Amino acid sequence: MYYHDGELTQKALAEKLGKDKSIIVKIIDTLTDKGFVYRQINPDDRRQHLLGVTAKAKKAVPHIIEAFEHMNRSAAKDISANDMQIFESVLNKMKINLVEFKNTKTTIS
Repeated sequence: MYYHDGELTQKALAEKLGKDKSIIVKIIDTLTDKGFVYRQINPDDRRQHLLGVTAKAKKAVPHIIEAFEHMNRSAAKDISANDMQIFESVLNKMKINLVEFKNTKTTIS
């Protein structure tokens, strides 16, 4: 959302993140209450709300990004690039498997 300031709807954000819209709305509500984001009516479609980032958020985001980068560097310490590729490959396969599992119809007898 930070990189799409004022251009992204709640629905588009949910789709971009692959999350349920109702969950995204709750997160946006919390971020709004804390003064990090705001909603504005889309002038092209009054049924939609565009999400904007406040000055408070713009000031905080670089620090948040740095904290995540530091955490990722710490987590990956002493792990080879090859091992990281294998790890990411396994995680991606598990994600695909879980999506397929979610889409299967199961019944309990």
